[in-house]
Amino acid sequence: MLADVLLRHTLTASLVWRWLVEVMAGLSLKAAAEKLRLPFALETVYRLRRGLRQCLASMRTRLCLEQSPPVIIRPAAS
Repeated sequence: MLADVLLRHTLTASLVWRWLVEVMAGLSLKAAAEKLRLPFALETVYRLRRGLRQCLASMRTRLCLEQSPPVIIRPAAS
């Protein structure tokens, strides 16, 4: 899904992916960056997260054009 090298960035998609996996596993942004020994400043990590959050709506729209959203099954109220 991501290119090998992200446009306008000097980091690889695989590095970003590994960082995202660590964050989704529960590590803080800083802890994930330190664990992976990222070769750039911590401010870059925060800027990257901000950029990803800002494009979530457009990404969601593009994904929904390709495939319908998943069905959410909620438990019945008691």
